[in-house]
Amino acid sequence: MESTIKQEVVQTLAAVTKNSTINESHNLKEDLGLDSIRIILVVTKLTKKLDVNILDFSDQDLVALQSVNDLIQLFESKSDTENSDDTATQTHCIFKNEM
Repeated sequence: MESTIKQEVVQTLAAVTKNSTINESHNLKEDLGLDSIRIILVVTKLTKKLDVNILDFSDQDLVALQSVNDLIQLFESKSDTENSDDTATQTHCIFKNEM
């Protein structure tokens, strides 16, 4: 799943910035020229592509985004949380049905 997230982040950033040479160490503002509005645009596009709820991100999560790697790690952490939440919900449903 991580490689898919990395690919989506890089592809989305490449489309938004018109830069085909995105790497994980690029700074979102200094290297890619993204202002805060465009960073939120990228996050919004990625939440749709990766099926992550934008409300899962705190203000601190978004303010802390400095590099491409930060963006990848943020989505990987939320993706892991989503998967574990789905498993917990499925387990709860199974036990509820058995009662």
